[in-house]
Amino acid sequence: MPIQLFGPRRSKNSSSSVEAAYTLIVQDQLPAALSMLNDILKQSPENAVALALRGQTYGRVGNVSNALTDLSRSVQLDPNNIDANFNYAIALAKADKESEALAAISRVVQLTPNDEEALAWRIRLARKLGLEELDQAARVLEQFAYSQCGNGKHWQVELREMHHFRPHLPYETYNAAVLNLRQVPQALILVATSPDGYSVKLSAERRFPEVSRVTFVDVVSEKSSAEPSALLDLLHGLLSRGILKTAGDRLRYEVQ
Repeated sequence: MPIQLFGPRRSKNSSSSVEAAYTLIVQDQLPAALSMLNDILKQSPENAVALALRGQTYGRVGNVSNALTDLSRSVQLDPNNIDANFNYAIALAKADKESEALAAISRVVQLTPNDEEALAWRIRLARKLGLEELDQAARVLEQFAYSQCGNGKHWQVELREMHHFRPHLPYETYNAAVLNLRQVPQALILVATSPDGYSVKLSAERRFPEVSRVTFVDVVSEKSSAEPSALLDLLHGLLSRGILKTAGDRLRYEVQ
């Protein structure tokens, strides 16, 4: 069965008027839903749930530009709204912004790791971008982070192109599954494919006087077979060796 574009995934804890608008969307009464949501947002322009629903509705009637505007704002106001993130990813994909769509759908996966609909979309987008070999690595990074920190409010996994700084040499460019620990200074765990499995790096933020932008250096560089269990064991080894530490609901790398 094909995945339904834009919806209608339900937002919880909303007002009765927003729930009424949601009911209209489910009933496919989209003009009436838009009219009701417009009235709600005139009174409460920062209502993240209403913005998410109006964005979803715009998407369902084919107005992708307005859908992106509303869904982007909704996600800014409430980054943990699963429905808004999901439909934002779909809107980005419809606008041929696949890399941004992949990041948005990955956000849904880290908040709800068993969301089969989101997982299917991520595989679809990763395949379109030529990143499908890294999707398994992303799942392992999410499993590891989720086991230590719970859902992804304090961490982020992405599949993206990396640019690695090398003094006096051109930047190294490669695709990786990236676990951002969302700390200051920044620290990233990067997993890239290699001929014999995975190449795993822990990279930490550094500043070089001759470079104005933020750069990263590798503080750990190891290899793993392509088996998910081997990659997971390697990640747990970073904890047992004290390279990574848990702090409440966060994972941290402390600069040596």
